[in-house]
Amino acid sequence: MSLHQKKKIAVVALGGHAFIQRDQKGTISDQEANAKQTCEKLIPLIEQGYELVITHGNGPQVGAILHQNEVAKPIGPYYSKDQAELLTKEKNWTMKERKGKGFRQVVPSPQPQKIIQRHMIRDLVNEGHVVIAAGGGGIPIWKRPDSEYEGIDAVIDKDLASAALALQIPADIFIILTQEKNVYVNFEEPNQTSLDKMSVAQAKKYLSEGHFPPGSMGPKIEAALNYLEKIPNRVIITSSEVLSEALLGHAGTTIYP
Repeated sequence: MSLHQKKKIAVVALGGHAFIQRDQKGTISDQEANAKQTCEKLIPLIEQGYELVITHGNGPQVGAILHQNEVAKPIGPYYSKDQAELLTKEKNWTMKERKGKGFRQVVPSPQPQKIIQRHMIRDLVNEGHVVIAAGGGGIPIWKRPDSEYEGIDAVIDKDLASAALALQIPADIFIILTQEKNVYVNFEEPNQTSLDKMSVAQAKKYLSEGHFPPGSMGPKIEAALNYLEKIPNRVIITSSEVLSEALLGHAGTTIYP
């Protein structure tokens, strides 16, 4: 087959929690078992004729490694006000409070502009390979004035990097798998409401109203908007457990142009 013959492509973004479930310690055996279960849930995509590009987060894994090595405090967990003040003083961390949760460390997270290996990834997936890319959002780099690339101290959001990749391949469908089966408004409030379908206009409205906070559902919605504003297909946000139903429109949240 010619490298330039386009196949039907799905970009599937797995959260770090696809490998470490709630109440697990995050051992290698836990992660391997969870990865196997998650991959089995992707089979319906292949049965529907999609070639797969899989991206993934690594927040829980990084936190577990830092715990094991006792290097600073883990990235990701919430801290009390006293802990946050101590970390700010001792480590020069920037901490931000999330109402009802506590404080978390924040680091620069620039918008990804381009996936350097996009052409290689496109060619591999069009040859029928399952490609795993943009792990943890990828390695952040910038182009110096002399056109050489150089690493920078930043974290690229996995979902935004996945959207950039989905645009640049380009993908026919973009799927974001989370711990939750649906996107919600008024999340964890008495009037919490699940969303089965949502237009781009509705997503922008809810985002501006603060229903999708940074560090949680916010980047996922932003990633969906980035993709849909240039490729008018669909984005599905759901859990791996109900992905097969979500592909048929019977579960999950579908965002459309």
